[in-house]
Amino acid sequence: MKPVYLLALFTVISFSLAAQKEWGFTYSASLPQHEMKKNINTTHSLNAFVMSNFKGSKKLSWGVEIGFGQYAFFTKEQDIRFPDGSGIKTDVSYSSNVVNAGLLGRYNFFKEAKKGISPYFTAKLGYANFFSKVYVHDPEDEDDCKPLDKKTPIKDHSFFASYGAGLQIDVSGKQRPKGTWLDISVSQIHGTKLDYINVKDIKDHVHNDPNNPTPPTSDKSTPLTIKFVNVATQTIHEHQLAEVYNSPFRALQIKAGIVWRLDL
Repeated sequence: MKPVYLLALFTVISFSLAAQKEWGFTYSASLPQHEMKKNINTTHSLNAFVMSNFKGSKKLSWGVEIGFGQYAFFTKEQDIRFPDGSGIKTDVSYSSNVVNAGLLGRYNFFKEAKKGISPYFTAKLGYANFFSKVYVHDPEDEDDCKPLDKKTPIKDHSFFASYGAGLQIDVSGKQRPKGTWLDISVSQIHGTKLDYINVKDIKDHVHNDPNNPTPPTSDKSTPLTIKFVNVATQTIHEHQLAEVYNSPFRALQIKAGIVWRLDL
């Protein structure tokens, strides 16, 4: 685990053992925007956070949040062809994930909830780590060709800022503890540039010789290739299994979850 995640986890635990005023869990859907929208799917995440009021204020609060999300997890059969027209079919698995951690800030419209509803503005400064893995399964005909590198990891990170608005609805009742709230928010995320693989439209690609690399399909992408060896001839080939893009981290994030508030 990276130090930033350990620090975030330590901070969360410290808050929970100290004088926190609010803690909860949320599900979020981050819809990619701008260039990212063309290349990756929605990131579905589970998040945990704790918050506390600034001293002497009932409207301002701050805290920390950590979350884990995924925007791709599937297996696709790839038809891998070679110069002499021969080829194999094998499964290729794609897994793309995002881990993020950051500092939260919030401004409540009212000191006290009005009719069980508390609207707010929210902002966050954070760090997101994108990491993907492409795994090539062994082909059915092992006497033909086989991959030399079964796993190909791709990872990069982005620092980001987000801002948005939301509201909390008091859902405390006879069957729930006092201070139970439903939390819903929408935020816009702006981050720095990062590399990520295109998993929105995985296509079969013609292989290339290592000495003649696959040209990029656009000015903004580079091919992700894996080496294969022909078992009979020991000839090494490369085959493109995805494309790597580089663009700013942009997303519209929608959150919904359950929050427990104490003495707000």
